[in-house]
Amino acid sequence: PTQGQWRQMMPKHEIGPCFAARSEPDGQVWIGAWNGLYSATGSTLKRAPEIDQPITAVCAQQQGILCLGPDGMWIKSGGDWQEKPLPYSRQIRALLPDSEGGYWIATGMGLYYQSSTRTQLFQSERDLLSPNLTDLAYDAHDRLWIGGLGGITVFQAQRRVAHFTPAEGLPSIDVQAVTRAPDGSMWVGTKIGIARFDGRSWSLRHSRRWLLHDDVRDIAFAQDG
Repeated sequence: PTQGQWRQMMPKHEIGPCFAARSEPDGQVWIGAWNGLYSATGSTLKRAPEIDQPITAVCAQQQGILCLGPDGMWIKSGGDWQEKPLPYSRQIRALLPDSEGGYWIATGMGLYYQSSTRTQLFQSERDLLSPNLTDLAYDAHDRLWIGGLGGITVFQAQRRVAHFTPAEGLPSIDVQAVTRAPDGSMWVGTKIGIARFDGRSWSLRHSRRWLLHDDVRDIAFAQDG
């Protein structure tokens, strides 16, 4: 980066798909990849030797760093990674901690909530627009936005309180990413562009005027917004 050029950090035999990235306040980045979990600090990239399975979701919680993949889950508290069996669907899509020490998991078979004492699965039409989920985010009111096929379901206090589909102004039913902007607005990545909800109405940015491609799969904001 200092020379204005991209430099390959992985040897060719390790290059493959990456599925998740999580940045920490200290600048460290956790990367879930096809062959395990990596941590990046500055120009240094290290692979966790204890994990050699695909990792599709990573988050930081009160107990430490948690990462999940189709073949298991691992928790790092202190210096060591501890492997645990996966009590959820193997189609792990997103992972988001809450303020009470638990975490939410979006999967291809529904929404899980894991607390210190129980595992709860939300899967019915009463709870979700669809169990085929892709991403999770909190809005400015600490409500949980759950993106997936069909649109966005909104939870508050572990209960469905609202939803967004094309009938409510959401431009597409193919939701692939959900992120809250620093100004509190919600941004949604879809197959036809990126949608923005300002708390009152939706707008859509698409085509070469705004994007290199309309298939938006993830969204991130810089510190300056």
